[in-house]
Amino acid sequence: MPTPETEAKFLNVDIAAVREKLGAAGATQLVSMTPVRRAILETPELRAQEAFARVRDEGDRVTVTYKQHAKLELGGAIEIPLKADCIDFESAVDFIEALGIPCKSYQETRRETWKLDTAVVTIDEWPWLDPFVEIEADTGDEVREAAEKMGFEWSKAVFGGINIVYQLKYPHLGSNASIIDLPEVKFDMPLPEMLQDKTRTLA
Repeated sequence: MPTPETEAKFLNVDIAAVREKLGAAGATQLVSMTPVRRAILETPELRAQEAFARVRDEGDRVTVTYKQHAKLELGGAIEIPLKADCIDFESAVDFIEALGIPCKSYQETRRETWKLDTAVVTIDEWPWLDPFVEIEADTGDEVREAAEKMGFEWSKAVFGGINIVYQLKYPHLGSNASIIDLPEVKFDMPLPEMLQDKTRTLA
């Protein structure tokens, strides 16, 4: 059954400072900074609904998830996860593609996970972005409480998927652009043409 995700992002963070704040707040580190790979699978029909399928290899487990960002607000994302010890990354991608949902983007990121009271806090690194923090909990109040303990201003919270983060960093993209349109998203790649603002000139 679809479940709403109650989460908020805080952008452009200093990782060392965030770790210090988490430690001071009594948080527990669950997973140290770990390479993560994703396959994003999408059809035009899913795109029209702001939805996609994701296969994610987190190092110690592989998850398959249906994601839909219905609204850019707290609790505006819908998720249907499938977790099992037997899931293999490549086989899961092959299975979904066999259903007629092609893989549009292969993405490599890094993620560190902490537990702060009832909230899960992740520090995320994505290619061509500054690090950011995502706080997820069962209720909006719990997300807010965790954010306050870490010293974040709630007015600066960002809601939605990774696309909104790229759109804020590269405003020339517009609201219709998607990082899924890039076949590969990797740290060792130069800034893609899609993210280059060619209207800007040097003074």
